[in-house]
Amino acid sequence: MKSAIIRTFIVGICACWGCVNQDAPPKVKEDFSCVKLLDEQGQDLGFYGCISSNDWTNIELTDTEAAHFSSTDIIPLTGTTPAAITTVAVYPNPVVQGGNFSFRLISPDNGMQVKVQLAIIDESGNVLRQISQRLDLNATINISVPSDKFDRGAFYRVYYRVSALNAPILFEGYGNIVVCKQPGLYNVAVDCI
Repeated sequence: MKSAIIRTFIVGICACWGCVNQDAPPKVKEDFSCVKLLDEQGQDLGFYGCISSNDWTNIELTDTEAAHFSSTDIIPLTGTTPAAITTVAVYPNPVVQGGNFSFRLISPDNGMQVKVQLAIIDESGNVLRQISQRLDLNATINISVPSDKFDRGAFYRVYYRVSALNAPILFEGYGNIVVCKQPGLYNVAVDCI
C-alpha cells in the first residue's frame, strides 16, 4: 500500500511537471546595425557599423525569414514575366522618421512586370509592415516610415522577394535601414542614435 501511494505520488508529480505551461523562449534580438548608406538620389555613401555588406543583393532566404511575408497575400502572378534583376536600390538610408524611402528593382529588362513582396521587421523580429504588389522593373515603390511604428535611432530589416509567373523566386534577400529624425544626416552615431 505504501509503495502504491509513493508510486502514485511520483506519477502525479511527473504528470504535473509535464502539464506546466512553460512560456515560449524570449525572442533573440538581432543586430541590424550594419547599414549601407545612400543619399536621396541613391548615391553610395559607404557603410555604418561594418566595412562591407551583402545587403540588397540576391541572398537566399531561410524558411524563417520568408515566413515574415504576408500569409494572406492575394496578389496573383498573372501578367508577370520572369526577368533578370541585378540588384535592389533602397534610398535614402538613413530614412527620415515619418517620411518615405524608395525601393527599386534594377534590371536590364524594361517594360516587364513582376510581383514584389516586402516585410519590414524590428530587431526583436516583430513584423511592422508587409507589402505585396506588382511592379514594373526599374520603377519605384515609396514606403512610408510612420513615427508611431518606427523609432528614431532604431535599425530595421527589409526582406524582399521578387516572383513572376512560372518563377516563384526570381530574386530575394534583405537589407538594413536606420531611422533618423531629420533628412540629410549621415553621421548615424551622432545624428540618429
